[in-house]
This record gives sequence, structure tokens and C-alpha cells, in this order.
Amino acid sequence: MTAPSIIYSRRSTDKNQKHSLKAQNWTCTTFALNNGFHVIAGYDETKSGKTLADREALQQAIAKAEETGAVIITSTISRLGRSVAEVSTLLACSKVKFIFVDLGLEADATMIMMYLVFAEAERRKISERTKRGLAQAKRNGVKLGNPRINEAQTKAAISNRKRGRKTAEQVMPMIEAVRALGITSMKGIARKLNELNFPSPQGKKWYDTSISKIIQRAGG
Repeated sequence: MTAPSIIYSRRSTDKNQKHSLKAQNWTCTTFALNNGFHVIAGYDETKSGKTLADREALQQAIAKAEETGAVIITSTISRLGRSVAEVSTLLACSKVKFIFVDLGLEADATMIMMYLVFAEAERRKISERTKRGLAQAKRNGVKLGNPRINEAQTKAAISNRKRGRKTAEQVMPMIEAVRALGITSMKGIARKLNELNFPSPQGKKWYDTSISKIIQRAGG
């Protein structure tokens, strides 16, 4: 018997694709299904809030979790917030259990607190180094930008192919599990994954063509 879970995702302000709502929902749903949970609800935070209390979707997720006894799964602790004080207070005072995909099921309160503190310290260091580096470059007369755009585009294409193969490797266990049920056609596999509410990497429904692409990339 699986345990109930709720997916919480928050739109990234830095436009980083790995933190897009679709990517977060796919990551969290995959984690839930692979770790003995079933998803009963999902909440997407699309509006910014100065404090956690201002985040409508988060408050709705917490209320639903308190009502149902479900855990809340989010891709990374930064989706809750970047303030050590605010996030640690939420985790300490809330009756709801939060699970962070990047930290795993075994992360306890001490580990989470250490992660928060180190992450904040690292962000400050990166920001300071970046500012100093840019200031020094300007003083040296360096023109900022990317003069090797073609090389950068080639590297990006290679990176996209690697990411596609990695995604395929993550999805294949679910496809193999469906195959083990005697369902072997592309349409049948897609239909079963949709019935299980297992989203595609784009956060959409599965189709026979998308199943075929995943199998080809995984070499299966």
C-alpha cells in the first residue's frame, strides 16, 4: 500500500530551466512513484510572495496535507525559500512532513538545517566573486559577452543530447514495469503511464511517439 503525497512546485525567478514548473513536477512525481507514494494533489506557485505566508499555493498544500495526512514533496529546499530563518521555522513548526527530492528520504532535521546554512553561505560567496570578477574585467577593458557563440551552441546541443539520454534512463524502469504487465505496444505503454498519472518529462501526457523516443535514447 502506498502513502499519499502532495507535489509543491514554485516558479523560478532566475529562468533556470531545471527549476521550471514542468521539470519540478516531473521530478517530484517520478520520485514519489519510485519511493512508495501516490500523488493526491499538486500545487504550483506562480506568484511571488515576500514571505512564506504570502504564498497561496504553499498554504493550500499545507492545509491539504494536514487534512489528509499526506507528505509534501518538492524538488529542492530552495523551492520553499532561501531564507534560513524562515524555512527552518516553517519546518520546525509545521505538522506536515516535507520531503526534498535532492536530499532523499533519509534527510533529518539536522541535515536539512546544515544544507540551508551551507547553501546560503555558498550563494553569498558566488555573488561576491562574480561582482569582483566583473568589476576587475571592466577595469581591464574586457568586453563582456560570449564572442564564441558557435562553439557555445555546439556545446549546448551536446549537453541537450546527454540530458535526453539521462532522462530516458530515468523513465525506462517505469516502462519496463509496464512491459512486465504484458503491455508491449507503444500506445499501450503510453496509456498505462497516463492512467498512473506518471507525467512525461515535459509534464504532459504520454503518446506512442514519445515512448518510442525514450526507448530509442535508452537503447532499449
